[in-house]
Amino acid sequence: MLDRNAHVRAKDLSVSFGAVDVLKGLNLDIHRGEFLVLLGSSGCGKSTLLNTIAGLQDASGGQILIDGRNVTWEEPKDRGLAMVFQSYALYPKMTVRGNLSFALKMNGTPKRDIADQVDEAARILQISHLLDRRPSELSGGQRQRVAIGRALVRHVDVFLFDEPLSNLDAKLRAELRVELKRLHQELGATMIYVTHDQVEALTLADRIAAIKDGVIQQLAPPEEIYNEPANKFVAQFIGLPSMNFFRGAIADQNGAPAFWSDELTIDLSGYETASAMTAGREVDLGVRPEHITLCTGASSGRPAVSGKVDLVEMLGSEQIVWVVSKSSRFCMRIPPDEKVRAGDMVEACFNTGRLNLFDLKSGLRL
Repeated sequence: MLDRNAHVRAKDLSVSFGAVDVLKGLNLDIHRGEFLVLLGSSGCGKSTLLNTIAGLQDASGGQILIDGRNVTWEEPKDRGLAMVFQSYALYPKMTVRGNLSFALKMNGTPKRDIADQVDEAARILQISHLLDRRPSELSGGQRQRVAIGRALVRHVDVFLFDEPLSNLDAKLRAELRVELKRLHQELGATMIYVTHDQVEALTLADRIAAIKDGVIQQLAPPEEIYNEPANKFVAQFIGLPSMNFFRGAIADQNGAPAFWSDELTIDLSGYETASAMTAGREVDLGVRPEHITLCTGASSGRPAVSGKVDLVEMLGSEQIVWVVSKSSRFCMRIPPDEKVRAGDMVEACFNTGRLNLFDLKSGLRL
């Protein structure tokens, strides 16, 4: 069924390089004003999808529609898009003002309009004080702001970003994430953003399209992707550290379904699909690190696993504690003031209200 609110649509889109199918009949509707993040590991097809939307890559099959108009075979300049790449690609001999105005001059934009558009883009990106500098006089973050500004001056309503922050250090990436979020809120433009960085995806996106091998595994808001991953791939890819998994099976416990393994039994009667579970089905139990805590008197009676602390990572605001149990290795987040050291024997308690179950064979969430 067509999404009548879609602004950019990939319809049955396929892209092949020789005998290699990169995208396979992909369908994706992107709403007007939405910040959509294409997330996946290297080689999953996310940049190929972005380049095909931009017109930099030919489709092998299917269509690209913008505002209902089929642009599959139109030139990039005729699609009404602006793109920001991983590399800044600034003209080194030009000032910031010259870089921002270059495309407008080539398009024959009147000088007064050029000045107004450059000044407005510089104001939005907070680089007005840099307009007379050359790229060599700028930091990496400032250069990327200029690269974004060069797209911004075109006054289009669809912006494409291909891993624009990957060349920056961690501090600058964090700062520019905030800037991009603010920019989207101010402009209200449609933004399609490619990244392999889950933190960027979770903090920036209205919706995330998690991609593997050219197929969208899940398309949902960040909180849904994080809390209710559609399959084990998404559960493993999203989250740092990744979700913990415990191999087991569904068992009947006094007429109610339960997760059972040789070291853990959890009542599943409160799980959303408990009524459809059949005893004997092999599953993986998925638990986020923040939903496992050190057992205390207050957590008495909760499902728990005993193990030996293998490693402790102090992150300032929290600790990541890795534990080796009878048949698993898992991690948990605990407050920074809890005293735990490598070699300690601990008991880890589970928050049974925040569990995920995945079918062992298909990997799909139950």
